[in-house]
Amino acid sequence: MRRILIILLCLIYTFFMINLFIIYYSQGETEKTMISAGGIVSGLFPLLITIFTKIQFSLPLVSFYILFLFGSQYLGAISNWYGIEWWDTFLHAVSGVLLVFIGMALYDHAIPKSIGNAVSFWFIILFTVSFAVFGGTLWEVYEFAVDQLFGTAY
Repeated sequence: MRRILIILLCLIYTFFMINLFIIYYSQGETEKTMISAGGIVSGLFPLLITIFTKIQFSLPLVSFYILFLFGSQYLGAISNWYGIEWWDTFLHAVSGVLLVFIGMALYDHAIPKSIGNAVSFWFIILFTVSFAVFGGTLWEVYEFAVDQLFGTAY
């Protein structure tokens, strides 16, 4: 049942972004069309991971991810909430929390239960924080590259 809800949630967001893509493409709004295309791809990530791997993310984590995508892609970029002074800072904080939870889920999947209790609590903290910092750094590199390539700036 959880897997079906994850798939349904991802499909709802993806279809929402497909509709936006079609609307903005037909109106000739290139920037919003590209953001919608990015929304389609990023909305499919949990779906593809659920279908093609043994990694099973929790429903609250996937829900949090989809809400983050909605907040950053639709509200932030398409609806121009990045014009609100605190919105970008808020999303950066939320993405850090999201990346920590994703890191914890990946750690939980990667470490066998038999040795999970033998691993130091501080190592787990170090891993999850490092994962979040690495993910945030990759995102900033991607964001900078896209801004330079397409002449956008948020």
